[in-house]
Amino acid sequence: MTTSDDRWSTVTARTTSIGVQGRAISAAGKTNVIVDDGAANEGPGEEATPTELFLAGVTSCAVLLISRLARGEGIALAGAEAVIEAKLDKEFGPDGPRTFDSIRLTITLRGVGHDEADTLVAGFKARCPLYGSLALAVPDTVVDLVVAAVAAVA
Repeated sequence: MTTSDDRWSTVTARTTSIGVQGRAISAAGKTNVIVDDGAANEGPGEEATPTELFLAGVTSCAVLLISRLARGEGIALAGAEAVIEAKLDKEFGPDGPRTFDSIRLTITLRGVGHDEADTLVAGFKARCPLYGSLALAVPDTVVDLVVAAVAAVA
């Protein structure tokens, strides 16, 4: 759920155990999602993990925010896709919070020029709180930009 006033937005999500080892249900907005621990963590491993959902939040933010920025700037964006890969050390120690060791985010934009694509990605990087939090926590965060032509209709 999101609430806001003139300056602040407050976003709330809730997760509750459901009596199955390694499984919970999360509520965000009007959506309920089953979340599992992976099999390596003694969970069912049948549904998305918390890490996968967090990363999906980053890619969703990229696609939706870039699309919104393009509309606002009158840029004829034909499509956007974001793929993220995060690496975690399985043998982490007890010191400090666990973070990703590296992040690679690949954003593909179709139907725009390189300058427009650069502007849109810069806007995403400046405005997405999920990306901003990742970039601060993980020094090895790389964003690759792919500008693709719109496929011609035969």
